[in-house]
Amino acid sequence: IHNAGDLHFGADGYLYASVGNSNLESPLPGITVPISQDLTRLGGKILRILPDNAAPNGYRTDGNPFDLAANAWRCGPLANPPGSGSGPCKEIYAYGFRNPFRFTIQPGTSTPFAGDVGGGVWEEVDQVDGGGNYGWPVREGPCPGGVVCDPATQTPVPGMTDPVYYSAHSPINANVDPDVIVGDFYTGSAYPPEYQGNLFIADYVRGFVRRLVFDAQAHKWNAIAPDFATNGSGMIGLRAGPGGDLYYLMFITDQSATNEIHRIRYAPGSNQAPVAKISASPLNSPSFATVYTFKSA
Repeated sequence: IHNAGDLHFGADGYLYASVGNSNLESPLPGITVPISQDLTRLGGKILRILPDNAAPNGYRTDGNPFDLAANAWRCGPLANPPGSGSGPCKEIYAYGFRNPFRFTIQPGTSTPFAGDVGGGVWEEVDQVDGGGNYGWPVREGPCPGGVVCDPATQTPVPGMTDPVYYSAHSPINANVDPDVIVGDFYTGSAYPPEYQGNLFIADYVRGFVRRLVFDAQAHKWNAIAPDFATNGSGMIGLRAGPGGDLYYLMFITDQSATNEIHRIRYAPGSNQAPVAKISASPLNSPSFATVYTFKSA
């Protein structure tokens, strides 16, 4: 749970990886810092490495925020278990995440946009910059951790970066909470022009696909209503694919269900052929004399 997430290459050639906090909400014995804020451990982080067969363990960490910090060390190889070094991990690119299960890279850049699954109050989308602290567990969404607040009344916390988009759980701290899935930027030509550059996100529990559009004047991302798609509960991945269509991957824990890859096509022009569904009234009766009415309207 909250162990690993996603892998993407940036335009800089580096490999970026998201790692959850292993569901360690509190520090380990003898450690006073929660894992997401602990720079000596890889949990709750976005990592960045440059594959290089000539380098130790096959990768380099040049240019990473903590690569040249005092006592910095390579935390990744299995030969270096947690606690092997006293300084920050060289592989860390950004920190303060709870469960960044899915992320994407903005096209033409090396900027990750990550969906950080919330604890019980907020889901958030983060624009990830090198060295950034995204707050967990001190912060969740635009508020202090685990708190419902009015975002308009909040001021930025020094040293921490607020999300570029957030949405509240409803109800708060429910047994079945939302789970944000990021998603992909749309750069294809199969959809109309207004979709260009949109960031598509989804939700594993609520089952929607939502698009975020950047307002250059206000310098913020806005969700466009209504939702782009609905009734997709169980989505664990959303990507733009061949032909410019969006594809999403379903994983439903009910083993009687079919786990599938779905495609969302744009079909302009004429009316689309309806899908016929037959209904009957009444649904059942113990008598053979019952008169049924069937409709396929």
